[in-house]
Amino acid sequence: MSVEETSSGGGWLRPSEQPFYRRAMDWVSFVRREMNWKLTDFLTPRELQILESTARRERCVITGYGGALVCERQRAYIMPDDWQPQPTDFAVVLLKAATAEGTLSHSAVLGSILGTGIDRRKIGDIEVDGNTAIVAVCEDIVPFLKSNWQQAGRHAISLAVTEGMTFHGPTYERQQVSLASLRLDALIGACCHWSRTKAKDAVTSGDVTLNFGEVDAPDENLTEGDIISVRHFGRIRVFTAVGESRKGRLRIEVGILKSKS
Repeated sequence: MSVEETSSGGGWLRPSEQPFYRRAMDWVSFVRREMNWKLTDFLTPRELQILESTARRERCVITGYGGALVCERQRAYIMPDDWQPQPTDFAVVLLKAATAEGTLSHSAVLGSILGTGIDRRKIGDIEVDGNTAIVAVCEDIVPFLKSNWQQAGRHAISLAVTEGMTFHGPTYERQQVSLASLRLDALIGACCHWSRTKAKDAVTSGDVTLNFGEVDAPDENLTEGDIISVRHFGRIRVFTAVGESRKGRLRIEVGILKSKS
């Protein structure tokens, strides 16, 4: 049983996801028409899920890679058949950014890259450890970053392509929660052990993102693959629906990744 089959709200695509769905349809149509493959920029897990579903209906094959096996954001190859691309075919480069002073943060690293004018879709996962950050990027932007990305937050950085380091990946703690409905505020309340009121306030005050984008509706219906970020708590990932209790409540398997701070 999938989350999509048990969640209410009608349909598995949100209105905000329709533009990406149309883009995915264009990509898949190109692949079928030209009988050639198409390489995307980095996609979020939810976007990859939408693309996989779209391609499957058109008898295309999808495979993704983000610089390591554990990456959440991945570039995807859309293929008319299983051509089994190798990791090097995805043109993903891992950059090591290091500072000699202080420590780096995820927000400072990402913000400083975006400050150079680079599109977010050209950047994959970012993993920070003390004064070092590993960043997955599209190969075509590496020369630009080497020339223009010189600082993260207040710290000057050195930048180099690395092949000796890789991502450890997020480690979600899996657990099951029981919900009356798969609403955003209900899931946040259950996972954070908050009241429904506190969960609603977190959403309306801008402390919550859904699939790395803005969300302001506490009653937003969730589905399999969704990633919810809650400020000062961490991330919640919706994995799958396990079933229903005798009282008709949903039993959902989720992953919890708490903030380090």
